[in-house]
Amino acid sequence: MGCRWWGALLWALTIGALTMGAPPAQAGNKNHNDFGLGLTSGAQQYGLSGKYFLNAGQAIQGSLTAGMVPSSNVGYRHTSVGLDYVVQKARIRQGERYDVSWNAGAGLALGGLNPIGVSEEEREEENDDGDDFTYAPVVLTASPLVGLEFGFARVPIDIVMEYRPTVNYVPGHGGTFNLTATSLKVRYYFL
Repeated sequence: MGCRWWGALLWALTIGALTMGAPPAQAGNKNHNDFGLGLTSGAQQYGLSGKYFLNAGQAIQGSLTAGMVPSSNVGYRHTSVGLDYVVQKARIRQGERYDVSWNAGAGLALGGLNPIGVSEEEREEENDDGDDFTYAPVVLTASPLVGLEFGFARVPIDIVMEYRPTVNYVPGHGGTFNLTATSLKVRYYFL
């Protein structure tokens, strides 16, 4: 019951952050229709990150990630593709060399989880137990996000640090919460 309240609270805070009256801002020198491409990392996953500005205050960002997830008895290979809606919020700092702004949003991801070095028979046994989802061909993830974005005046690069607690759902096995998920993104913008 406690996890449900935490999840509801996180989603409520995200919706509140998205609708706050702060004027939109973009760190650095990015404009409407600008597209950035770069790298992302977080929670033992690494991959590509892209961000497209719809206008000065709204953007869509996506990621394609893969990684290894260690466990006590077996390692996992995880791949996912995600899409986020991001609202750019007020600048925290505006300077000659760099700006800092914050953003908030929500995202969805679709992925898969495969054990490494586990036979097909062992996979079926673990899946029949219902205790663990050792093999999950489909993992659905929803996450609110709040981030700090560092943009540079002379170079079209941003560095973004995000806090993104996640709700993972595996069909037939239920869901889990991860309240400590974070990500780091570095992108170059094609102006």
